[in-house]
Amino acid sequence: MPSTPAESTGDASMTSNLLETKNLSKTFSKFGRKQVALDNVSLSLRKKETLGIVGESGSGKTTFGKVIMGLFPATSGEILYNDAPITQADRMKIQYIFQDPFASLNPRMTVSDIIAEPLDIGKFQKNERKDRIDEALLKVGLNPLRKNRYPSEFSGGQRQRISIARALVSNPECIICDEPTTALDVSIQAQILQLLLQLQEELGLSYIFISHNLAVVKYISHKIAVMYNGAIVEENSSSALFENPQHEYTKQLISSIPTLPKRATTHHVLETV
Repeated sequence: MPSTPAESTGDASMTSNLLETKNLSKTFSKFGRKQVALDNVSLSLRKKETLGIVGESGSGKTTFGKVIMGLFPATSGEILYNDAPITQADRMKIQYIFQDPFASLNPRMTVSDIIAEPLDIGKFQKNERKDRIDEALLKVGLNPLRKNRYPSEFSGGQRQRISIARALVSNPECIICDEPTTALDVSIQAQILQLLLQLQEELGLSYIFISHNLAVVKYISHKIAVMYNGAIVEENSSSALFENPQHEYTKQLISSIPTLPKRATTHHVLETV
């Protein structure tokens, strides 16, 4: 079983930035009014590292990921990849895992065609495409013999594994995970998190892990950035942020993490029946 980032003692290869943003801003115009989604966001991601981004809905987390991917153009600021301005070729090395495994997979496409989508813009021979699809399915623990089935024939956890396979098929260096466990049952969430850790260890992947669930972010991330109203209000290592939060908003997020109630004794249960 792979160790969590909190358990890791460090990696000498995690010394240079793979991705960096400098004063990244994004403004939308809505009904004639400007709405700031990102406000001078400066973050860095090293190779083989997981950067967790946490904040409530509407804080700008998903917008940040989509600007990195080029789905939204930045209003201002810089995005660097390997210390140079990011290019379209660089963005081919970044893939995206979406939140909802039911909505993000086309129900009219087979699993094989879904996973092959990132390969459609490249020139791959038929046999090479087949090998890549089979390999990606095996990496996420699915049987390649089921690749000609449709998403409706799979459970929610299996669908998210298909989404992860689609992200892996083009051999990316970085994956943006946008709330990848939110729509799943708790037991399945744990399996997906373990799979992501295993893939990072085996393939040397870097992750940007976006979530509103601070407990999940703590588990998988080396460092965490807290986002509020489009701005980063605090950034620190995962352990340090939890042990000594500085910003009041961070303290509120940590205090809001639910805790399990104490198990009732047999005597108390009998009294309340």
